[in-house]
Amino acid sequence: MVNKQGLSENVSQQASKGKIKILNFQKFLELKWIVWIKARLSIFCRLTATHTCHYLVENIFSTSEKIFWFMLFSISSVIAGILLWYSLYLSSDTPTVTVVETTHYPVYKIPFPGVTICSSNKISKKAIMALARELKNPKQNATFNDNLEILKLISGYMDLASSYGSSYKDLDNLLAYNKININYVMSRIMPLCSEIVEKCFWLGTEVRCDAFFKPIDTFQGLCCAFNYIGLKAASKTTSQGSNSILQQVKLVSASGPSSGLIVVLNPLSEDYFYSRFRMTGFRVIIHDSYDFPELNAPNLMIQQGYVSYIGVMPEYTYSKDEIYGKDISIRQCYGEDEIDMNVMKKYSFINCMVECRRLIAYQLCKCIPYNFPKNGTLPTCTATKQTCIMQFNRIINDVNPQINESIGFMPDLPWRKDSCNCLASCKYYQYTAEVSQGKANFNSSVKSQFYLRGFKPGNQSILHVFYTDIVTTVYRRDMFLNWMSVLAMWFYWTFYGTYVFTVRNIFDYLAERSRKIFVKKMKKRESEDYRRKSRIQFDLQENLKY
Repeated sequence: MVNKQGLSENVSQQASKGKIKILNFQKFLELKWIVWIKARLSIFCRLTATHTCHYLVENIFSTSEKIFWFMLFSISSVIAGILLWYSLYLSSDTPTVTVVETTHYPVYKIPFPGVTICSSNKISKKAIMALARELKNPKQNATFNDNLEILKLISGYMDLASSYGSSYKDLDNLLAYNKININYVMSRIMPLCSEIVEKCFWLGTEVRCDAFFKPIDTFQGLCCAFNYIGLKAASKTTSQGSNSILQQVKLVSASGPSSGLIVVLNPLSEDYFYSRFRMTGFRVIIHDSYDFPELNAPNLMIQQGYVSYIGVMPEYTYSKDEIYGKDISIRQCYGEDEIDMNVMKKYSFINCMVECRRLIAYQLCKCIPYNFPKNGTLPTCTATKQTCIMQFNRIINDVNPQINESIGFMPDLPWRKDSCNCLASCKYYQYTAEVSQGKANFNSSVKSQFYLRGFKPGNQSILHVFYTDIVTTVYRRDMFLNWMSVLAMWFYWTFYGTYVFTVRNIFDYLAERSRKIFVKKMKKRESEDYRRKSRIQFDLQENLKY
């Protein structure tokens, strides 16, 4: 009996507490600002085109129908949230997107490409014979032919031929005895730019070739470069130590063969001593003015005695400012001045790979190959040290220089773990080139005779490099999703479209609100006028009494 009485008291206490909570909630709903918000939301839901909100406030619908529409609205909101999360998940794999911004960008705003011309002949016959006569041999009774045979080993040094391994010591001893190094020898025996490039025309005007072309070290050996300013001021352009006087890239405001670069090239076929190709002519590399002329750039072969037209089509890719504010792992690119380069002036993927390979070669062999860019800080490999470069040549010149783990005798170097960490540049120019050429007829062509004026016609090649169009394509890199796009998608999916935020809905709401305010003011004015008239009549009646 006692337990039943205590149980009933507990039930009654809980019921009273529940009533108190309900009363408090009802009082909360009766607060002025709550009533004000409910009234405005009710007006908005009646005027908006969103069906769910409309069904919740109309009295013609039953409670079950309102619950159904509210549940449908809630389920749709959850689905919208899931889809939004999935979009964010997909954007994590491809956080950036590249789109075409315009196909009519003027080419005069894009730098003219660098043009590097490499002769097929890597060793000048007269130059190596002259050097062989000058050098003194440490062996007694050594003749000119003995020196020449030793100097011939340089061809194997260039091509990383291991078959001359034991003979490379004789080449090093000969150079050491004459107190010269391999860089000096290379500068002496390679064809000179002043002899290869006979005549130059820029934008239709004849110019001095020595002011526009400078010898540079490339992976093809000593070449002649136009509009190339990729090295830092302290870096040596060639083994000879000369540096380009060009400090600003060239620009072109027109297209066509007469609006670019025209050069007359002399192959010096009678001076051929060693060539990597079974042809007499030139290799032309089209590249960015700040990039080291690698073979991944457009490479075109020009034959002797031919007129060649190289049409270039540039493309420009840039990144928006918010790309630079993201982490490297997200944007996957570096700015031009974001990475401090050792030899090259600006950062690019190509320059980064060149400097990385340069460092790998030094860490493996304590020297760098002769055809790598130099700044005087790292020694050039001698002939005997070149055998080390031959051994690790595949690793040094790999697309992604990493040591194959199956090679067990490789040293544990720091770059093995992180590789080169070279990423694309956030802003870069890309050039595609096509060549068309035909046999030159210097006797019947007036134009060819004009280009060869002052020179004896022979096996010269005439090269034209120009833009093929006056407009080009620009690509823009942007974030795939940002906070604004996420917010827009959320509102779109939550309210089933953009009807909620249309001008019509907002105008209808403001018009209805203004109408009510106007009606309220009119009623208030009428009430005040009525009271004023009543007071006047009352005062008049009082005055008549007296």
